[in-house]
Amino acid sequence: MVLGALLRTIFGALIGLVLGVIISLFPSFSDAITGGLKVITGIDFSGQIILLMTGLGFLLGLLSGIVHIMSKK
Repeated sequence: MVLGALLRTIFGALIGLVLGVIISLFPSFSDAITGGLKVITGIDFSGQIILLMTGLGFLLGLLSGIVHIMSKK
């Protein structure tokens, strides 16, 4: 069970990393995402879309693993 949660977390981070690299290839799209996040949160993410997407994938993978463990009980 815990191994499944760890694998989901790792794969979530890897998918987020790949998605971040793909998004960073399109600068106007990347700037639109980071600009929107700056308006919503007030935090400046400019130039860090890869780290942002990796962290988001990690957190979503972790959440998915926790939900999977809780659904088994």
